[in-house]
Amino acid sequence: HNGEALRAAVAALQAGDVIGIFPEGTTFHRGTLPEIKRGVALLALKTGVPVVPVAFRGCIEAFPEGARVPRPLQLCMRYDKPAAYPKTALDPIPEPQVAQTIEAIRHRLLETLKATPTPSQRRLTPSWLKELQIALCALVVLPLTSLLTLTANPTLDPLRKAHT
Repeated sequence: HNGEALRAAVAALQAGDVIGIFPEGTTFHRGTLPEIKRGVALLALKTGVPVVPVAFRGCIEAFPEGARVPRPLQLCMRYDKPAAYPKTALDPIPEPQVAQTIEAIRHRLLETLKATPTPSQRRLTPSWLKELQIALCALVVLPLTSLLTLTANPTLDPLRKAHT
């Protein structure tokens, strides 16, 4: 599957599309960076398209392992300057060139991560939360009220008794 994904990504980049890759393949903890996978280096070398390093902080606290939904915590994200790596027509690309590119990408990601501020871990009160609660109320309570009105026993309705 990786070969198919790589070919599709190369085609997309050559067509001028933008793709996003998590080159480490997983989430990681505070300031550490696991091994960078080969795919991002191969894409950079096969296409010559620049790599834009992006770092996130606060994701693990907001969405810890095992959680079903994320918590409303502040996150920080930082983009760094794009870095281009020399395009090569060699197939297969020599392993030392791939390893050197992986290490360069890893270094850029670490520098971007170091420059990304640590967010405050206080809970956010989103401005949209009240509107969301109102919308959920409208989606749940109003249809439920209508259903209960339609299925209610009319003899128990106090207003109906007052009019009869």
